Amino acid sequence: MKSLGSIHSYHLKIDCDGKRLEGDYIFGMVTNSTSVGGFHFRKQALFDVKLDDGKFEVALIQMPKNAWETQQIIHDLLHQNLNSPYFQILKASQLTIASDQEIPWTLDGEYGGSVKEVTIQNHRHAIRIYGDGPGWFRRKLDNRAEEKREK
Repeated sequence: MKSLGSIHSYHLKIDCDGKRLEGDYIFGMVTNSTSVGGFHFRKQALFDVKLDDGKFEVALIQMPKNAWETQQIIHDLLHQNLNSPYFQILKASQLTIASDQEIPWTLDGEYGGSVKEVTIQNHRHAIRIYGDGPGWFRRKLDNRAEEKREK
């Protein structure tokens, strides 16, 4: 938040399920998750997250043109207001993002390289996850931790 005023923007061309967006953006995120970094999407009607619908949730923040817009973006982020006119929120099963300059990417929190163009596609139902009811994965992790403590 502190460095928002000095963040570099990228001019992007985004093709997304037959739609084209173009503009200058300071942040972009493609996710299929109910939360990222403490921001809970399930609370946001605009996202309407469904993990098995074959769609990514995409959030873009436009480059502010002046100090007032910068303040408004910070305010909207702090209050998790996705209805902000500076945010573009959409769902997509496939998108291509292109820029004239290389953009550094983060993939699951790790550096993912720098590229000028990337295509991201959601492969609906590509894997199956089995469990024994709500909370099964957490119980499995807790059991493993308990086994380690016993050793």
